[in-house]
Amino acid sequence: MSPAAELRAAARTLRALAADATRGPWSTLPGAANVWHFLSSDSDAGGDAAPVLVVPGVGVRLGNAAWIARIHPGLAEPLADWLEAEAKKVEAGTYTDLGGPFHAACHGRFDEDCSCFDEVLAVARVINGTEEETSA
Repeated sequence: MSPAAELRAAARTLRALAADATRGPWSTLPGAANVWHFLSSDSDAGGDAAPVLVVPGVGVRLGNAAWIARIHPGLAEPLADWLEAEAKKVEAGTYTDLGGPFHAACHGRFDEDCSCFDEVLAVARVINGTEEETSA
């Protein structure tokens, strides 16, 4: 899969996951030991905070609950927009002379020595569930 296609796939995944989730923002509530309570401002019952998720478990850390609450579905759209904008930059800056694909800004080959998009591709690969290298 090309770098641009990988970025767009991640954007589609985010949007699909967010569409099936309760919109945010979410927050955490103290609960019984080893139980996380997540609340959303989105409610079907008159605007009060509605429970999103209760996860029992052993050895649960409050930091995990805070992280999950902060990275709620409201982040999906701006993150997906960023991934798509970066995909456009990849496409606009790609040339294939001499056995490319190469990135015009650094003249590096995408799957070898161009590191211009490493960070955004790392994010996309986590979202896509893959760590494999790509080629255009």
